[in-house]
Amino acid sequence: MHEVDPRALQRAGGGAGAVVMLACLVLLVASAVGVLVMGPLSETPLPQPGLPEVPAYVATHAATMFVVAGSNLVAAAALYVYGAYVPQAVHSLRRVRFALLLAVAMLVLSALAGLLLAVLASVASDGVLHVLHTLAWLSGGVLHVATLGLYIAWLSRSLLWPPLLRASGGLVGWYALACLVVLVAPDLSPFGVAARLPCLLWLLVAAHQSAFHDRG
Repeated sequence: MHEVDPRALQRAGGGAGAVVMLACLVLLVASAVGVLVMGPLSETPLPQPGLPEVPAYVATHAATMFVVAGSNLVAAAALYVYGAYVPQAVHSLRRVRFALLLAVAMLVLSALAGLLLAVLASVASDGVLHVLHTLAWLSGGVLHVATLGLYIAWLSRSLLWPPLLRASGGLVGWYALACLVVLVAPDLSPFGVAARLPCLLWLLVAAHQSAFHDRG
């Protein structure tokens, strides 16, 4: 049986399981707030990009835009802290960190677009509002889910994880990345939305494993 040469592995993180768990919990709460404010807690759900009611929605829901943008910024910070402290032993830290930064950048981009929507709702043209809304929708939606999936797929290769966590991370991560098909097949968008939850759950299990490893 082929054995991995430990000297070929690059190690990072570790020794801060409580920080990883706290960052993950903040990420979960911030993500939930964003989803709830745009959906179940809103009398008028956020319209999809390109629909004619987008400008009217933005003009009457500036507070919602601010809350969603704020939750995305908090989630981005929490995800970055998570990635900085979670233990890992992989062959390429560079690609893991690159995927992490992509996932964080998508949330930040969505937050900035959302803030601009809230600020410019009453003065910008309909065309500008449509562009900003589409940017916020895509970067905070399928593009973030896909890049988060890529991060999980590569992070799950860490030899510090038990076999089941490694295997499930690969499945969850590549499924989330495959949701990029939504960009050319909008009818499949429910699959992209559904991919976010298993990604967050995997990060939570990995955070628990990290904290348990520190106690051991």
